[in-house]
Amino acid sequence: MLLLINKEDDRMRSAIARLGALFYKLIIYSWLRWEPLNSAKWHNFLLITPNPYAYGTSAEEIKHGFLASALQNRELLPIPLYSLNGLLRFRMANSGLYKLKAISKQTRSVKKVELRKNLYKVIFILLINIHFIFTRVAWLTINSLLRSINPKVYQELSLLRARSSFPAVGKTHSYKTILNGYIDREDINDQETGIKPAKMIASFFPTIDLTEKDKIKAIKLTKEIGIKTDKSYICIHIRSAEYFKDHKRRGYRNAQLKDYTSLIKVFLNQNIPIVLFGDSVNNPIEITNPNLYDLRHGRKRSGIVDLYLISRCSFFIGMMSGPLDVAMLFGKDFYCINAYNITHQFSYPGNGFFFTKRPLLKRPEGKKPLSINEWLNLPLEETDLSLESLRSLKLEDLSKLDLENIAQFILKKHTQSNHKDSSLVKGFEECHYEQIYNIRSRVEQRILQTVNVQDRYGNASSKENLMRYKINSTLSKEKVRLYSKVS
Repeated sequence: MLLLINKEDDRMRSAIARLGALFYKLIIYSWLRWEPLNSAKWHNFLLITPNPYAYGTSAEEIKHGFLASALQNRELLPIPLYSLNGLLRFRMANSGLYKLKAISKQTRSVKKVELRKNLYKVIFILLINIHFIFTRVAWLTINSLLRSINPKVYQELSLLRARSSFPAVGKTHSYKTILNGYIDREDINDQETGIKPAKMIASFFPTIDLTEKDKIKAIKLTKEIGIKTDKSYICIHIRSAEYFKDHKRRGYRNAQLKDYTSLIKVFLNQNIPIVLFGDSVNNPIEITNPNLYDLRHGRKRSGIVDLYLISRCSFFIGMMSGPLDVAMLFGKDFYCINAYNITHQFSYPGNGFFFTKRPLLKRPEGKKPLSINEWLNLPLEETDLSLESLRSLKLEDLSKLDLENIAQFILKKHTQSNHKDSSLVKGFEECHYEQIYNIRSRVEQRILQTVNVQDRYGNASSKENLMRYKINSTLSKEKVRLYSKVS
């Protein structure tokens, strides 16, 4: 049928796209969710299938799963998906995430109970993976055919690609558990501010750690590398375009390590050991210091080691990328450098500090630096979820001097007991929580509008996005500090 379609026939292409979306909603996506498994009473698991190829998304979804399982007094079971050695065209971001345990939930079980639980685990993993393999192969085949027959139709059916070909088990269940169990309950609403308090639900976050087997393996590997984890150290991650070869896709997330040497040297000059993450290709570092452990080389890479080192660091410095979400998963205090998004929210039990890029308003006569208030008062599309939508705003990377000033701020905070968080970083101004909350409310309305538009196409991910945003907005209350470069 597709062979007979004229490439210029927009109505026909649109009709095919809608039929494909309807088929996707009724036949494929509903099965991929496997929600009845999480409603069953004959087992005590909360099943989730985190995004397998996105490191940060996977860590965040697992974190929400741990919180939901704690609220329900169930055991979280993250299900890894089989890539069949790359035949299914995706790569697991870090398989170690699927083995993490909530140590506050680890209790001794009767041997028969353990055997039954292990049997359930094997059945669930096999069942979901068998269905996933069939579905993934089917959609890879369909996409290949559509791309070769009519690229425009293929673009119309873009919602059927990538993420939607992976199971979404447990995501909606986790979000609803957190919302219904706490955030949307009026009886525990904060009457004074109208905002649900975050401290109570944050107390439900279990302590996350590696299994004993993985810890033994990680300790052995860190000793081989030469890292002494019995002493305090910090972790730094500088995202490079080389790792995913995404120079032309959302390049504003990336940086050159050479621009961060001033920040790194501040800590090394105080004899503070640094574990450096990232990619070493075309991104060399010109620092030689015994306290600098460079884990960017392939021979030193290990997902288990990454998780172990981040879980035990004093604090984490990074960018808006996957390892930052892992630091949040472990409840570490973190500092996000060169943040490009002032509405993106995270839920975490630790404390976070965001230092944004410098906002410049584009004008015919030149670029005008904006204060945080001016930035927040721009139309929502200039502050919303991604830089692809920005038209009149340019975000400029922080300078080496800015990064050095930030490093001095972090150093004082962690070495001086009387250092106050309100101390401003030179050249920055702090955004108050009320301002952030106001912009979040606007974004929630924006997402809600998107949900209403996309519902007719069967896109459930927008509903999940709204629930996720509400959860993160609540849980990060009074935990986030946002600093904007203004001079």
